[in-house]
Amino acid sequence: MPFLGYVSFYLNQQEHRILNKGIYCLLIRLFKGRRIGIGRIGVFGFPAGFYVYIGSAQHDMKSRIKRHLRRGKSFHWHIDYLLKYGYVIHVYKFAGKKDKECVLSHKIGNLRNASINAKGFGSSDCSCASHLYFFQDVPCREISALAVKKL
Repeated sequence: MPFLGYVSFYLNQQEHRILNKGIYCLLIRLFKGRRIGIGRIGVFGFPAGFYVYIGSAQHDMKSRIKRHLRRGKSFHWHIDYLLKYGYVIHVYKFAGKKDKECVLSHKIGNLRNASINAKGFGSSDCSCASHLYFFQDVPCREISALAVKKL
């Protein structure tokens, strides 16, 4: 398995242990822009830069995140198609049930300079426009600020 770089985990509020369920954000770096087919939702242009993907795991978050970090996996979720080319550089974890996934997605979508490149990405089970947001510059500080607020 190729080295993917250092991945750090951010635990919000009082969490000092690894959460095994909740909401997570993957901060992804795409070094080269490209067009990528995303399952049944279509082909989209993804410019080089940073992407934030919001997901949830209500049973085994550790395994879900490990799967996202693994290369050469079969494609099951929309994010798998992007991760074939991009690299996870940071994982944020939040306490919360599945309904908070959309709350967090809206908050990240409202951050300065956030844009949607793939409508419907990661949001086939809800009414959100997307659960993937593009940023030209890394949005670590902004997401960390969200992590200390209650969802």
